[in-house]
Amino acid sequence: MKLNLKKRIKVLRMGYPVMKHSEKIALLITGMSLPLVTARIESPVMSLSLFMLSLVLLIFLNARLILHNLNVYFSDAIILSFLIVALASLFRSENIAYGIAQWIKLTVVIVLFVLLRALFYKKPYYVEVIMRYSSLGLAGYLLYLMWYYLVIFEQTYIGIETAYATRAGKNSLAFVVCSVIPYTLVSFSNSIEVGGVGILDVFVTLVSVVGAILIQSRALFLIIGFYLLVVLKKHNISLRTIAMAVLGFIILVLLVRFFAPSHIFLDITTRFRSIILLVDDSYVIEGSGAAIGVGSIESRRYLIDKGLHMFTQKPIFGNGLGSFRYFGGISSSVSHNDYVQIIAEQGFVGLAIFLVMIVCFNWRAYSNYRKDKDQLWILLSITGISVYLLMINAYDNIIIWTLLAIVDANYRLLKKNL
Repeated sequence: MKLNLKKRIKVLRMGYPVMKHSEKIALLITGMSLPLVTARIESPVMSLSLFMLSLVLLIFLNARLILHNLNVYFSDAIILSFLIVALASLFRSENIAYGIAQWIKLTVVIVLFVLLRALFYKKPYYVEVIMRYSSLGLAGYLLYLMWYYLVIFEQTYIGIETAYATRAGKNSLAFVVCSVIPYTLVSFSNSIEVGGVGILDVFVTLVSVVGAILIQSRALFLIIGFYLLVVLKKHNISLRTIAMAVLGFIILVLLVRFFAPSHIFLDITTRFRSIILLVDDSYVIEGSGAAIGVGSIESRRYLIDKGLHMFTQKPIFGNGLGSFRYFGGISSSVSHNDYVQIIAEQGFVGLAIFLVMIVCFNWRAYSNYRKDKDQLWILLSITGISVYLLMINAYDNIIIWTLLAIVDANYRLLKKNL
């Protein structure tokens, strides 16, 4: 039976019945480590080991349940086709060993997708528990990085390394925020709606938003702005409330301006300015000695041009999985754009299948939302990810396939209930 919003939040805070201690621990570690693994923050081997062990434990505890619910669906045919095309492309790869490693990684996350989908279908409350822990875990990691970068390194941004300050890899952190923060924002707005917002909700939301700003990703700025507009629209927020929110944001900016070092404020405003003017940061503040991004737009344009050149060489089936890094003259192992990388490595056929998959899951997420308005957060996550793949290579990332498993499981549940 579907619970109303107030009851759902009450149940969420009180916890779920009939769960073993081992089950609760596995859910806690899985949820908390999911953002850590995805963003590759600090000791990736250790965080990946923790995540995989907890996930394997979760699957083992529910093995019989999962095995009895392993069904084949239309989406599986699309995913299998993509996997087969990727496998076939290996024969054209310039480095088959590297290509095989990439294909194995993709296969593993797809297998986990199938298992998680069956698990979420039979135990849908797992989704809320894992996402709540992921939201909390992300806020904790962002706070940890803020301490290192703003206090210890005295930088104007946050990144994923704590041994030294660097902007390298910040897109992976931005990608995690893009994936998880919709749950945070929607949960926070729901709590306000029923008058049950707690200190933890405020802390997680505030840290997540401030952390997102400090990552200084232009794409993330725009995507979170879109998230906020949709959440406000969903709750039919009055103009007065929107004005108050804008006023609160202005006050937050002023606090940063007066209490944070001036160079932090300069970097953040420069990133916003680069969005408006559609130019690179290095050109915006040329000569200031604080150039950021070092012509990142130009670098991305170069990589995209190279990827499209690869496509023209072998347009139908591509140059082979993992071949981008070995294609002549390219200094980067990735294109920083999944759509370009796929068309370069797997050709038109691979990209066409991938786009069908993206459209399919976006449509299912939207269909779920039309039937159950509480599905807004997952719709925003899938939409945001689909856009952010223009800026990053992450189609074999576990967080994407976890979210896709949630969409598919919810689609089956809602279809069955109706």
